[in-house]
Amino acid sequence: MDSVKILLNDFRQIYEKADDFDVVINVGKGENFKSFNAHSVILRARCPYFRKKRIMAEYRLENFSPEAFEFILKYIYTGEYSIEKNINMFQVLTASNELELKYLINYAQDYIIHNEEDWSDDNIIRMYIESVRCNFTKLSNFYGELIAFQPLLLFNSPYFYSLDINIFLKFLERNDINIDEVEIWDNIIKWGTAQRPQLNFGPSNYSNHDFGELQRRCNNLISKVKFFGITSDEYHAYICPYRKILPSFIVDQLEEFYLVNGTRFPYNPLNIRNPKSYRVNSRIISMEHLRIITDWITRKNNTNISLLPVFSYKLLHSGIDDGMSVEEFHENCDEKGPTIIVIKIKNSHDIIGGYNPFSWSSSGYWKVTDKSFIFSFKDGSFRNEILSRVRDRNTAIHDNFNCNVGFGYRDLLWFKGECICSSYNRKILETGNFILEDFEVFQVVRKTDYS
Repeated sequence: MDSVKILLNDFRQIYEKADDFDVVINVGKGENFKSFNAHSVILRARCPYFRKKRIMAEYRLENFSPEAFEFILKYIYTGEYSIEKNINMFQVLTASNELELKYLINYAQDYIIHNEEDWSDDNIIRMYIESVRCNFTKLSNFYGELIAFQPLLLFNSPYFYSLDINIFLKFLERNDINIDEVEIWDNIIKWGTAQRPQLNFGPSNYSNHDFGELQRRCNNLISKVKFFGITSDEYHAYICPYRKILPSFIVDQLEEFYLVNGTRFPYNPLNIRNPKSYRVNSRIISMEHLRIITDWITRKNNTNISLLPVFSYKLLHSGIDDGMSVEEFHENCDEKGPTIIVIKIKNSHDIIGGYNPFSWSSSGYWKVTDKSFIFSFKDGSFRNEILSRVRDRNTAIHDNFNCNVGFGYRDLLWFKGECICSSYNRKILETGNFILEDFEVFQVVRKTDYS
């Protein structure tokens, strides 16, 4: 055992068994309350928050949960963190932020990004708001990218009208918001008129004072609008009724641009947004198929949210281009992490396939999991799909080096053309056999860099 491990082991013994504590830390309140014993010298050496405080025999941290603080205290003593299933990592993150534990702040953000499972509209919006408010850069970028791809999540949210202006500004600074610019303008006006006192009686009824109040509320937000991404018709229908709240130089530029023949578009990359586009390099499936498969991978049931921004799909092997043999498949696809197989059946429009959460490796063994699945799209239609999840996890993936490679005993062995329900819970084809015309293998990569 090296000296560092010996030192960490000694600190672990102090954390678990010592009886010479000189500090009590009272955490939480009401029924969710717990006292922790600690050593002031270790707290001050390892935690900036306690280093800045004067030495006391007792500290009170009412805003922390005991579960989160217990996790943090173990980290302070041992440098270790063991994730319990019921722990709320966002509570760990907010507590770590207050205690100024920079490494743990980064760790907690990465953990949430890698392991998020609550894809409800409500959770995504709340997490975005809190991460921006607390300046958690990685998390705000993660949830911000999801919302930018489908901004109606925010604009239609019950939180929208009470949204802090600084959080709204942060979102509008994004250049990848996937919506018409006039919709952004419209939602700025809706937000502005909904603040108290409300101004929801229409611009034709506004006094100069009302316009002045709306300008005061929206002035900073308006500065983020890419006006030259708005058409002439949209300008006259949606912007002109509120022109009194616009700076005069913007009105002059816009009216020259829209009304004077021959006026050239003042091109600047910052004048228009550039939403991210998602494409799939495939002859067999479309982005809509991939969106559905992505939902299945994450076990997401809410159909309002697309998780395409969370994943990337890299084509590893195309049967027609790279070879139809099992040897060529293994050469290109082994040791590449999770993959999707999509299969084109001869003399049919049906698409079938499967998801392997592990690497293919030609091991010759079964891989045990309940996270794999197989599927079909009848006649290629994404409105007529069958999802079949694991029934016998011990025979979920046959990681073979020969034609028996595939899913289950015989559920989907594409090189043999077999599709007979056994290890999975649903039959994905009406017939038990098929002729392979083409197949594609995609590497599934969950995006992790949101710094």
